[in-house]
Amino acid sequence: MIPRKNKYQRVLAYVFLPDGTFFNAKLLHDGYANLLTIPPNVKYVELFKELAKEARENNRGLWDKPEKKEEDLPVISWE
Repeated sequence: MIPRKNKYQRVLAYVFLPDGTFFNAKLLHDGYANLLTIPPNVKYVELFKELAKEARENNRGLWDKPEKKEEDLPVISWE
């Protein structure tokens, strides 16, 4: 039997929305989750790895790194 909670009592779940959206996958795809897979919960590990990699490569969500140039930054006086 696959555990429903981890050792810290956090709920472990695959979440599907009423419209069929796989919420766990959507979070990874959009870049709003870090990948952490701990056996025995590995059913979707290959999908999750691909989605996380794609989000990083395309700078989505948490991985968004806007290019800032020094001249674009404001100068703040100590006074």
